[in-house]
Amino acid sequence: MRERVPGPEASAPAVRTHIKSVEIAILDGLCRPVARSLRQRQRNDRPIHSLLARLESIFDQPSEATFCRTAGALGLSPYLLDESAASQVAGLIERLPQEEARLDFASAVLDRLSESEEWMDQEERLRGDSNQLSGLLDLAKACETSTNEAGLRPHKRGLKCAKRMRKALGLDPETSVGGVTGLIKLLGGGHNFTASPKAPGALRGIQTRGHASPSIMVAGEGEESTTFLIARAVGDFTSFGDQRSCVADLYTDRQAVGRAFAAELLAPAEAVVHMIENRDRSYHEIAEHFGAPVRVVELQYQNNAGRYA
Repeated sequence: MRERVPGPEASAPAVRTHIKSVEIAILDGLCRPVARSLRQRQRNDRPIHSLLARLESIFDQPSEATFCRTAGALGLSPYLLDESAASQVAGLIERLPQEEARLDFASAVLDRLSESEEWMDQEERLRGDSNQLSGLLDLAKACETSTNEAGLRPHKRGLKCAKRMRKALGLDPETSVGGVTGLIKLLGGGHNFTASPKAPGALRGIQTRGHASPSIMVAGEGEESTTFLIARAVGDFTSFGDQRSCVADLYTDRQAVGRAFAAELLAPAEAVVHMIENRDRSYHEIAEHFGAPVRVVELQYQNNAGRYA
């Protein structure tokens, strides 16, 4: 199974830092002090000083900074692009205007941008209508307070949001969502929902609001993994609400939110702990009950053992 969810290592304290804050910290903590020290010693290092001047010029122009970040996420140097590549970068910025969603997508596809955009266009065209989830907008509103809780670590944000969604759906902790078909029905989808072919690179799926209701397209990877991918996409939309975003094999804060949401939505930790510690049920039995990947159940227990005595 390719899918992974936050394990014990993901429970370590984390600080959510915006990329622009990191850039400023690097400039103020490294680049400018080095350049200043060289000047004070009357050493004119032309490459360093010219690079610093270029960086400062970029950050003074938001549109150029956006272009450079996007190119960098694709593994490209923004100053070594031909006209065609530069046009592709600009097109991706227009297609995914929200920066965090765009940088995740770019990092997932890298040099397979054209192929990935073709996959995305095809899936939206073929499944955008049939894969709409008409109940997701109202469910997202029922969970929206979780998006305003500042300071939460990514997995905590996902967990809280999933608990609110299960409550909104009227599901007690031991009730299964019912696999792909059951989850789609709970979210207001129809019987025409279908999974997609394998996506390029580390891309696993997308969610888009180009239709009347949010639509989700994910790669078909077997019942349990496909259900988990759908839940990840639902968690991304519910937590961020962007017009378009991706599910990917990345370990960014955004993807961590989706993974934690999906784990708690499909196999609530409270129920997993209770079934193991009070009923002596195995990981496989619980995974079969919830229709979730076994690894999800394992990690839900490992991260929460003894917490629900």
